[in-house]
Amino acid sequence: MVLFHIGWTSENAAAEKCRMHRTQLRRCLEGRSALDEARSAWLLRLRDAHLENPCPVRPKNDAILRELESVKRADEEGRGAAA
Repeated sequence: MVLFHIGWTSENAAAEKCRMHRTQLRRCLEGRSALDEARSAWLLRLRDAHLENPCPVRPKNDAILRELESVKRADEEGRGAAA
C-alpha cells in the first residue's frame, strides 16, 4: 500500500528507485521476504510526505481518496505489536 500512496505503481520503477532487484521487491510485496529497515523507514517517510502534502485540487466525492484517507497505517500497527 505504501508504494501506491507515493505513486509507484510500476514494480520495475519501484525496484529501480529502491535500488533492488525486481524479484527481490516482488518477494517483499508478496510477503515471502522482508524489506530491510533502512528502505522500510525511507518508504514510510516518503509516504508520510505525500499524505501530508496532497494535491490542493481534489474532487470532493472521490471514493478512492476517501478510502485511502480512512485506512489505518497497518504497517506501523504491525510494527508496534512486534516491538
